[in-house]
Amino acid sequence: MLLFFGASGHAGVVIDILNKLNTFNIVGLIDDYKAPGTIVYGYPILGGIENIQLIMEKNKCAAGFIAIGDNYSRLSVYREILSKNKDFTFINVIDPTAVIMDSVTLGVGVTIMPGVIINSNCIINDFCIINTASSIDHDSTIGCFSSLAPGVITGGHVQVEKLVTVSIGVVLARKVKIDKGAVVGAGSVVLSNISPEYAIIWNSG
Repeated sequence: MLLFFGASGHAGVVIDILNKLNTFNIVGLIDDYKAPGTIVYGYPILGGIENIQLIMEKNKCAAGFIAIGDNYSRLSVYREILSKNKDFTFINVIDPTAVIMDSVTLGVGVTIMPGVIINSNCIINDFCIINTASSIDHDSTIGCFSSLAPGVITGGHVQVEKLVTVSIGVVLARKVKIDKGAVVGAGSVVLSNISPEYAIIWNSG
């Protein structure tokens, strides 16, 4: 039994993956912006984030997944869940079309979308989103609560710190480091390190 946090388009993709895997039963969705009882993607809205303790108790469920695309919102919901139940279990959602080498290390709460390739000795930390058709080359690290949009390509030995947003179609050259909280704009080709923290970059060379 699984509680599902989020009801956006991103959540819809994750639900499709879970339905395809047919491994977990979703009890319902938790979302602040839709009325309880509303059916979204075939499941009822159980309430907002402020109701999570009651929802967990009522459904006797302390496992779930946060399907929220925004990195900071995902972090906020994670903290709220742990404030109610420090033993809550977070699963990973991995599309069966993804190619993940045996030497890859995955954290918890990770989303890996269709067509992703993650090569040898990479580390994907907790609550990352690796979106559709992204490719991460060997010995790279993606920090907690970071996200790679569709079509991102990295070279080997890339280091992406936590809470980084790498937008659609970005290319990160070999050994590039992206500092904490940075936003890399769509279509950028990044050939050198990005710092300081929380930088906003387009077409960095």
